[in-house]
Order: sequence, then C-alpha cells, then structure tokens
Amino acid sequence: MQAFVALLVIALLAACAPAVEDGATGDGAPSAPAARPAAAAARTADTTPAADRLVVALEVDVPGFDPRRQHNVRSSELVGVILEPLVTLERDFSLRPRLATGWEVADEGRRLTLRLREGVTFHDGRPFTAEDVRFTIETGLASDETGAVRLHLSEVTRVETPDAATVVLHAENPTGGLLVALASVPIIPAGSGRDFDARPIGTGPFAFVRHDVGSSLLVERFDGYWGPTAGVPAVEFRVLERSTDRATALARGNAHVSQSSWDTDEERRLENDRNVNVERLAGTAHQYLAINAGRPPFDDPDVRRALNHLIPRERIVADVYRGRALAGVSMLAPSMPWFDPDTPVFAYDVARARELVAASGADFDRTYTVLTNDNPFRNATAETLVGAFAQVGMRAQLEVAAFSTFLQRIRDGDFDVHLLGMGGAHNVARLLDQYTQETSMFNRAGFSDPEVAAMLSAAAALDPSSPEAIALYRAVANRVVAFSAHAFIIYDVAVGASRSEVEGWGPHPVPALAYQDLHLVQLGR
Repeated sequence: MQAFVALLVIALLAACAPAVEDGATGDGAPSAPAARPAAAAARTADTTPAADRLVVALEVDVPGFDPRRQHNVRSSELVGVILEPLVTLERDFSLRPRLATGWEVADEGRRLTLRLREGVTFHDGRPFTAEDVRFTIETGLASDETGAVRLHLSEVTRVETPDAATVVLHAENPTGGLLVALASVPIIPAGSGRDFDARPIGTGPFAFVRHDVGSSLLVERFDGYWGPTAGVPAVEFRVLERSTDRATALARGNAHVSQSSWDTDEERRLENDRNVNVERLAGTAHQYLAINAGRPPFDDPDVRRALNHLIPRERIVADVYRGRALAGVSMLAPSMPWFDPDTPVFAYDVARARELVAASGADFDRTYTVLTNDNPFRNATAETLVGAFAQVGMRAQLEVAAFSTFLQRIRDGDFDVHLLGMGGAHNVARLLDQYTQETSMFNRAGFSDPEVAAMLSAAAALDPSSPEAIALYRAVANRVVAFSAHAFIIYDVAVGASRSEVEGWGPHPVPALAYQDLHLVQLGR
C-alpha cells in the first residue's frame, strides 16, 4: 500500500494537467544466453518497409523496459506490445484473460489462484510456465527494486506454483485490488538479468528489434504468438516531443495513432482534418476539493453540501480546462463498472446552497483559506471557488504553498479546504481505500464509517468484476460522496488521434494501457 500511495503522490503533479495532456535478477547476474529460433535470430535489423509499419507518435522516450525496475507510464505503454500481463483491463474496465485463462479468489481475499494459458512461448522459443510468473514477482519484490512489480503487488507475501500451469498468490490481508493490479504487471522469462531493461523478451504479439534511445523503438510481428496474428508486420514508436510535431505527423500520414497531450490549437486542427479521427473519453485522474469536517462550521454536513452546490463545475471545465475535462461526480470515472449512475449529483445551485447554510445556522465569522499548491489549473479553480463561496457569505482567500509544505499541512489537518488531484486511479479497491482509511493522506477531510469498512472487507473477498463486488463498491463510493467532505470537481479526459485508415484502435482511460491491443489494429490504404 505504501508503494501505491507513493505512485499517487507522484501522479498528483500529472493529474492536474488537462487530459489533452502521465532486466535484473536478485543477484544482479546477467541473463544466461538462450537458444534462439532462426526467425528470432534474424530479427537484428530493420527488415520491414516503412510503408508497412504502424507508426505511433510518442511524447517522450522510455528509460527501459524491465517491469521490475521501471514503473512510469511511458515504459508501460511500450512494453505492453512486447510483454504481457496475466490479465488486462478493457476500455470499460472489465477484466479480460491474457496469460491467465481463469482465476479464483479465496480465503476472504488473501489467496488468488490463477490458471495459466498453455502452449505459449517467449520470443526466444522458451515455453511460458508458472515459474516465469513466480520469478517475475519474487525478483520484482526485492527490496532494491522500485518498478511496476513492487509498486502494484506489494501485498503479495508468497507465490506458489503447484504445477506448470497454476500460480497461487498469497497476501497477509484481504486485497480486493490484487486482480486488477495484475493488469499492470507484465511477465518476463525466468532467469532474466539486468540486460533485460535494454533488450526485452516477452510473449506478446510483437518482438523487440531495436531501440534508438531518444528517437524510436521498432518491434516486429511475432509469428509464434498464441493469439490473433498481428494485423501489421511492424510497429514503430517514434518520439515527437512537441504537440505540433505529432499533429503534423498525423496530418501528413507519417504517424498513424497517438494518445498524448495536445495543445488546444493542435487538437482543433486534428478535429478539422477529415483524414484524422479524434476520440475522447473520461480518464482515471480527477481533481477534488477536500473540506475539513473537523473544523466548524464544516463539521455540519449541511455546510459541506452547500459548498458542493456552489462549485460551478461546467464553468471550471470551460474556463480553466478549456473544455478538455468532464464535470466530476465521484472518485470513480463514469466508464467504470463500479460507478453508480444513481450517485448523488451536486448540481450548481446557489439557492439550494443558501437554504442549507440557513438551516445549519452557520456563522462564517472569519476569513477561510482555500489551500493549493503552485499549479496554474488548481490556482485558477481556487480563484473561481473563492468567488463562488462568497455567495453564501463565506469570506475566502487563496493561499498557495510550496508542494512539500502543502502536503505536510494536509497530513497535519492544517487547512479549511484544499484542492488536490489523484492520478493513476483505476484500481477500485485501492482507490476507495484511500478515501476511507483514516490514516490516508487522501482522507484528511474526516470521513469515517464502520459500515464502509465492513463493505470494503466483504468486497475484498470477491472478484472485483462480480456483481456482488460491484454493488459493494458502488455503495461505498456513494457513502463518501454523500458525506460531502470531498467535492469532486473534474475528471481528466484521455484524447486519442488516429488516421482514418486505422481500424481497431481507440484511446484507453488508463494511459499505460493505450497500446496493449495494437495487434488487433488493421492498417488500410
């Protein structure tokens, strides 16, 4: 859990931006050379004509490909076509088998048994077995590693491999988020050493060819792939740091797809190009206002609800985020199955806010602080809120603190209201944990509910995609929203652009998973 919180803290900086926008063994020994089939041995040069490649435009290059050492979004994007996880998350957040064909949650969420896909081989011809899963997790959880494995699977205490096609993961405490977390952990071959970070070998639909640092990554179709044969013979990930360069590449047909940050003018330019399709969907990052329920008059729920009704979410979307965000409802994105369409909505309603304040008898007898950090989007939002709160007689002023000071004041409860964002928030169990645990930095607003704790414990013993778990998670989220100490302001927006000749691709609400299904893409003429 500490690792998960660390990721969220890091992601706070990225989450504030509009969504047009985030091999080593335990002993450090090098990988042992493995026998390579002729097809793999020949894959040492660029053999695919440029006209037959699918070109993906990236903002930045990646530092490496080993999930035990890397955890940034860009590495996850690229490694997803070479390596594969046990399960994947679809764009609607449903779980889909990948290297695992089925799973079972037992022991009240402390044990997860996975049945592995048989007949799968790595790009160098080695068979995929349970030993590869065990090796990936155990070496990735080593104390000196800081990659995706340790970040997402820190709850795992033991890995069992009863046979070559079965893996059993054990955790000390119920962990409903473990199954979803596996979607972010690709599997590497047992015995991989520190050279894996530069030359990855996986089971995915494309095999590594060449990485020109700072420039591009080339992968070619793996003909021994267990699943559908890739629709294109090769994919080139090309680094184009500037938004205008990515847009120009798409407009000219020099690139085919890109999920990235776009300058407003470039995004509009692409929308007006008949040869380019632009698609938006709600992302997983969100911004919220935390109201300190331990301080009068905010200890009165009617006052907190009044502030919720005073937030002009649509205006903030239009004026602050220039239309590149969606009005917030809860900590769960509307595209998630755990989002309840009947979640209480605090519409902008000044008259209702005044009624609630009057019913509470609150006396705003001092100047209150809207605390934020040095971030232009949050600061502009805070300035809007200062004016909005004045409509019920609440005098407020904006206070901007250095980020480290800002976080410390949140931990100490030294605030009236503060603005914060959460990114990388797609694991429902862990996300709701953050808003309900009294020790969490994201719950310094005072939420506490024993019934919610019981519901989360019950959900942890279930498959998170089951109807029973979905109902429990919806109930928990609704309790947090109704408590009104968190006013959810906006969701980010994931924006993807693709050429009209591209079929079978769209943006993913989790940026790290944007290209996990590139083998399903068809490239027309």
